[in-house]
Amino acid sequence: MKRVHGFEFNEQPWLPQFMTSWMTSVMHVCHHETGDGYVWAPKVMELLDRSGENRILDLCSGGGGPVLDLVRVLEGEFHREVHLTLTDLIPNLHTAQSINGRSPNRTYVTQSINATDVPADWGGVRTVFSGLHHMRPEIAFGFLKNAFDLRRCIFVGETTKRALSTMKKYAKATKAFFDATNKINPTPVQRFLTFKLPVLPAMLGWDNVMSCIRTYTEDELRGFIRRLSAPDYRWEMGELYNPAMDTPYPYVMGVPN
Repeated sequence: MKRVHGFEFNEQPWLPQFMTSWMTSVMHVCHHETGDGYVWAPKVMELLDRSGENRILDLCSGGGGPVLDLVRVLEGEFHREVHLTLTDLIPNLHTAQSINGRSPNRTYVTQSINATDVPADWGGVRTVFSGLHHMRPEIAFGFLKNAFDLRRCIFVGETTKRALSTMKKYAKATKAFFDATNKINPTPVQRFLTFKLPVLPAMLGWDNVMSCIRTYTEDELRGFIRRLSAPDYRWEMGELYNPAMDTPYPYVMGVPN
């Protein structure tokens, strides 16, 4: 199946705030309930140990759901204190407001940060969760190249895969959005457009399937990293199985030797 960089609702700047906030909040609940943080934690711990870092620099953070759950797992299950910095090209100011000033170990940068041109003096293990498929190929390559050029540890984890079986599974997952809506304290209009006229679940269901079609295959990722080869830097790719979803999560990881 050929990759198609198709339309996704959650990327559209014209989408009303109440719609984007519903999508962000519902996906946060879903990431938590499917235990995505547990799936990614061992690999991120490996990078923290290898680098001697206790800081994670999350790129393309959006509403912050996946990385916040990951850090909770690292601190609660692995007993690793983590300093987390969240960033995005278009920062989620609502999430930033809920994070900033509440803990010295959590910061959401409110200035725009381009993942292909991160300031060279910003340290930490870089992470991106469910974000690579949002990048067109030239941007995805530039994003990996920036970590390679600066010899930074990086972990990129996806929850989607370009496979018919995964697309079918995510198409059926729309029903989970109704349960998740009851857990986010929805506004009246969000509740109406979920339960009375299910526009919002249909939009997010479309985005889920489109995310699968956009997800890079291992061969495509190898095409990127063949151009990013050096004796002092190692790339690793594979899949991490999520039993809650009965689905493999593709990942790519870069490690300076």
